[in-house]
Amino acid sequence: MSNITDIDSESDSIISQDITPQINEPEDTSQTKKNSKSLVYTHFTLNEINNKYNCNHCVKSYKVPKDGSTSSLWKHIKSKHNELYLEVNQITEALNKLEISESLAFTQESFRNDLVYWIIVDDQLFTVVQNTFFQKMIIRLNPEAIIPSSDTIHNDIIKNFEDEKEFLKKKLQELSGKVFLTLDGWTSKNQISFLGITIHWIANDWKLNSTVLDFSHIEGPHSEENSIASKLFEVLREFKLLSKILGISTDNASNMDKMFSKFEYMCNYESIKFDVKNQRVRCLAHIINLAAQNILKVLKGEAPENENEILQENIISSNSLGVVAKPLYNLAAADKELSPYLLNSIEWNKLKEIQSLLECFQKATIEMSSEKSPTLGQTVPIYNYLIDNIEDFFTKNGQFFEMIL
Repeated sequence: MSNITDIDSESDSIISQDITPQINEPEDTSQTKKNSKSLVYTHFTLNEINNKYNCNHCVKSYKVPKDGSTSSLWKHIKSKHNELYLEVNQITEALNKLEISESLAFTQESFRNDLVYWIIVDDQLFTVVQNTFFQKMIIRLNPEAIIPSSDTIHNDIIKNFEDEKEFLKKKLQELSGKVFLTLDGWTSKNQISFLGITIHWIANDWKLNSTVLDFSHIEGPHSEENSIASKLFEVLREFKLLSKILGISTDNASNMDKMFSKFEYMCNYESIKFDVKNQRVRCLAHIINLAAQNILKVLKGEAPENENEILQENIISSNSLGVVAKPLYNLAAADKELSPYLLNSIEWNKLKEIQSLLECFQKATIEMSSEKSPTLGQTVPIYNYLIDNIEDFFTKNGQFFEMIL
């Protein structure tokens, strides 16, 4: 599970409210809380003998109103000391933006929940709570705050994870339709293999949703088809989704063929219908990536063995180079080791043509990688788009690029 929802739902619901800053005249009335003090009082001094407010910037004074209103004081500041009024109004606006409602008042429970949530979303270590400067900062903000131990933080995170996992299980079981899965393997630099499983579904309100269903460690290399099939089956059985599978999308690696055969066998053994032919969806974005890589490999493979062969008789002068090529040309021309790699005008033009060809692969990949809208229906149009661009490219460039196709 990677999406851990709000820990303190009450707090989040309040934070999401639109707190509109008060940019009008910051007038305090009798309805203002009695324990609050207006900023206007910083510009007046109360004379308790004659019960008047004396302006700190001029000789004007005002009687203390019985209803506690500050309108007269604000009008005086605005009309006689406008610069001060604008300054106070800016401060008031800033305070309104940072206003905290009573329901967000500090409690040890809310502080602990918010601390856990921050550690999760900011990817902090559990032991951050043991940091002396962190503790000093929290105590300075609120001396009453009790900072939990790293073990407590760990236990709280595990508990919230399990709670959210159960919530997701229930949510998916209540779906009236099917679910779609995407999965991929990954091996870390220290040779630890993982399997990521993402689930996609249309909720009852017809909105497309997706979340990471599991991110699991798998034994052996991530290319081991039996390990992947077993982990996938285990996760789907835990979430009770084996009978809800509409389809599964993976890359086109050869081990995926064996993985699906193994997964199909495991489902059939449990009397669960799964048809690889109709329920496996090959990832078009991966196919596009393989095609682009093949183009680059072919180009690299046709590179001349002798670096001097790159240098043509008609090396173009720096004056005829474009804005992009000029700095590269000047750099290479000034370096003995780089000078053999100078390109002529024909080669620069061919590089631009190659770039334009690869750009259509990039656009197609981005289009097929959307999670906000269904992309299966785009498969044929994108395929035709790529074929058209490749044919146009070949027609324009002739036999020079025949090796690519």
